[in-house]
Amino acid sequence: MPLDPKEFEKVFANHFETIASEQFLDNLKKSCPYLFDEDSIVTTNAIDTIEHNPIIDLNLSKQAVETYILSHGWQQVDHPNKNLQVFAGLVDNDGRSIRLALPLSNDLKDTPLRIYQAVQTIADIEDRSLNAVIADIEKVKASQ
Repeated sequence: MPLDPKEFEKVFANHFETIASEQFLDNLKKSCPYLFDEDSIVTTNAIDTIEHNPIIDLNLSKQAVETYILSHGWQQVDHPNKNLQVFAGLVDNDGRSIRLALPLSNDLKDTPLRIYQAVQTIADIEDRSLNAVIADIEKVKASQ
């Protein structure tokens, strides 16, 4: 017999209204002890995960993306973070310049993430697919 969603909602709400925080935590420790055992918690460095993620690592150099955006009217602007190159392009609906940041070097651990974010931003601004923008950046890269 399937559970009626309305009835489930009442039971669920009643449970969390009547249970004390301490009791909830005790129940959670009993049912999921691995959440509280520090030896069993797997920690990962987010940057290492990004660095080896084939979806995020587009295999594009910072220089290729920079050449593409400069050829599309973006201009480099000053920025206090010396690990970034910041470019200004189109203006948004409020008349503010849209900024795009690239890492200063291909050697920084978060370079693949920053390049991915920049290319995704370009795709959003140009109203094109990520793959279409990547293909155009690769054409620019090939012509260098």
